[in-house]
Amino acid sequence: MNINREKWLTLSCCMVSLAALMLQACTEAKETDCSKLCGNWVSVGRKPDVLIYREGDAYKVTVFKR
Repeated sequence: MNINREKWLTLSCCMVSLAALMLQACTEAKETDCSKLCGNWVSVGRKPDVLIYREGDAYKVTVFKR
C-alpha cells in the first residue's frame, strides 16, 4: 500500500484533531442533575420495580422483588 506525503499529512492532522477533541471532553467537569432520576420506576414485563431517592448527599436505590 503506497500512501503519498499529502495523504499522510491529512491523516496526521485528523488524528491530532481527534486526540485534542478527546482530551477536551475528558477535562470538562459536567454537573449531572440526578434529582431528575428520583421517583418510583415501574418496569415492564417481569422485571422488578425500582425506587430512586435522595438521602442527604447520597442517592439510593431500592429494588422491589415481585
